[in-house]
Amino acid sequence: MVRKIEYTVSESGIAPAVSQFGGVQGEHQATELVFKIADELWAKLNSLKVNKGGRLVYRIDGYDGEGGEHNSDTKDLEQSISYFLEEALTFAGGNIRVVLVITLIKEDKTEMELYSFPALLKLKNRPFGFKRENESRESMSTLAEVAKNAAEQTEQDRDFVEAAEKRVAENLVGYIPLNANLEIIFDGGDSSATGEMFKTAVVNRILETADYVVQEGTSDNWTYRKWNSGVAECWFSGSVTIGNPVSTGITNIFLGSADVPTPFAFKNTDSMVCFASCKWNFTEWVEVYPQSPTVVKLRKFGNGNSFNITNGTPADTHNHKVSIYVKGYWK
Repeated sequence: MVRKIEYTVSESGIAPAVSQFGGVQGEHQATELVFKIADELWAKLNSLKVNKGGRLVYRIDGYDGEGGEHNSDTKDLEQSISYFLEEALTFAGGNIRVVLVITLIKEDKTEMELYSFPALLKLKNRPFGFKRENESRESMSTLAEVAKNAAEQTEQDRDFVEAAEKRVAENLVGYIPLNANLEIIFDGGDSSATGEMFKTAVVNRILETADYVVQEGTSDNWTYRKWNSGVAECWFSGSVTIGNPVSTGITNIFLGSADVPTPFAFKNTDSMVCFASCKWNFTEWVEVYPQSPTVVKLRKFGNGNSFNITNGTPADTHNHKVSIYVKGYWK
């Protein structure tokens, strides 16, 4: 039975944005992803096609659990797109990413990449990895026996032991998914030292891998992402109520401010870097800085028109469309 996961893509992003269960490691075309383009975005894309000329196409970029990249052929864009997970993408297990990329190919054959929407998936790993059909691998039992026998050699055979340890570590890490639970069992004998050798080799290789996302999501008008290293970033797009504008002392330039809560607590304000911009109609600009690990202070400067000031008297509050970006550490 084929499982189906449906996504809606729009100018605000992809939903659901959180990681979904994508099936079992090594499955082939057992999970179908359906990307549905929202009506508003579909109309905008077709309007762009008419204005710019050319044709709208899409491709699927897949990133497997070991960082490998798999790209599909380019096809004409449709409002509903179906894609089946193939073995090449599920083979490594773990967390995978499937990205829908929408492109406009102009009449002069130049390409304009318009949108990319990442679908996050988590695969259930098989206990001891997965073997492709007709693929030859050394078994776990064989590798374990080599290490065990080598550990029992005399001190004069230590060179052989080190070579066996290296061979076991290299093959084991290539065979077991990095995020699989590791349990090593030997039949008979004192295997504790050899077992620790296995575990140490795997842990060291895991620690050498690149940084990865451990949590992401949305909260109010924020989108956020946390990384395993402790780095975190979030970005805001929406209206903010800016209250009590006051004169700056510069002719016809006023200042208003607002406290904007972040979607999570940063480790401290020293690590936070902030940027902001606004949709402007008059003489106006904004700046932002961290007020606390959970709040950024937004300050808007503008002339009387931007604050709805009449006869020198400002309105109590003023809503304004702004964008904010914050990066720092969450742990």
